[in-house]
Amino acid sequence: MHQAHPAARWPAEKRLMPTPIAKHMSSALKARGVLFTLYGDYILHFGGSIWTGSLISLMEQLGFSSGAVRTALSRMCQQGWLQATRDGKLSYYGLTERGQERLEEAAHRIFHAHRDAWDGQWTVVTLGPSEGKREQRDRLRREMEWLGFGRLTTATWISPNPVARVALNHLRLQEIGKGVEAFTARHIGTSSRQEIVERCWDIPAIARQYGQFIATWQPRFRACRARAERNDPMADQECFSDKTWLVHEYRKFLFVDPSLPAELLPREWPGSAAWQLFRDYYQLLAEGAIRFFEQVFRAPTDTRWNRVQARLQALQNPFESVHEPVAAFLPGD
Repeated sequence: MHQAHPAARWPAEKRLMPTPIAKHMSSALKARGVLFTLYGDYILHFGGSIWTGSLISLMEQLGFSSGAVRTALSRMCQQGWLQATRDGKLSYYGLTERGQERLEEAAHRIFHAHRDAWDGQWTVVTLGPSEGKREQRDRLRREMEWLGFGRLTTATWISPNPVARVALNHLRLQEIGKGVEAFTARHIGTSSRQEIVERCWDIPAIARQYGQFIATWQPRFRACRARAERNDPMADQECFSDKTWLVHEYRKFLFVDPSLPAELLPREWPGSAAWQLFRDYYQLLAEGAIRFFEQVFRAPTDTRWNRVQARLQALQNPFESVHEPVAAFLPGD
């Protein structure tokens, strides 16, 4: 007998997302990108593998059709991020070792906002010939931007962060590190620090994106906090939806914000306020979101995990508990 997906128990009007997100969902928030968010923020803590029916139910709560989910899962398997398994008549999708490594790297960058005082050193990476292939050049560019580098010249990229070894290892893992060299150096040219930054990164554009994030999420955070203070908290499925979209939207800054030290940023940098808002709202939503996830989640019978430990891990403060892993890569939407 066919069982309805758990999400079907909740009325459609409860499957909410911020209006600016809903308007652009077909182009900006594709199923594949949201699946990465679910695996990184929930499934990874619960053994890394999930029944297809549970995954479809969770994604339907976020507004995606089962067809879109299945297509995205197939693509993620082809790319080596997930692997499909069967347990009796049921199919499951679990993270590969490569997929888990990438999500752990993303978690560090999302939840770890601390920036040490800058020592004035720059990491300089020079790229080898890309054999004239546009696809290869575009991939190198995306990888360097993901790592927070700015392009100084066509083949020279710089970062004020000590990431030389991370960059080399990252490009090697992606099999595009041929001919790449990395150096640590101090700038002794005639340009000022500000001029170097303006040449390599569009800081005003990044600031505007942070401003848009704050404008979208601050009213929702305040409304949710007010409800909690009135002892009228949001329903668990609403917490799940908001928390998932919150993380999904915030993780996009991994692809645009180079995490410059304070010495190279404008005063009252909006990225700091955005991170604090993200942290506060995430923590407010966490418990209800995890409760909803647990109602829908089903793991393979042979998965080695303990539900109590998994829940504690999912609820622990990621802003204090993440550790810096080796280099990794998380695809965009």
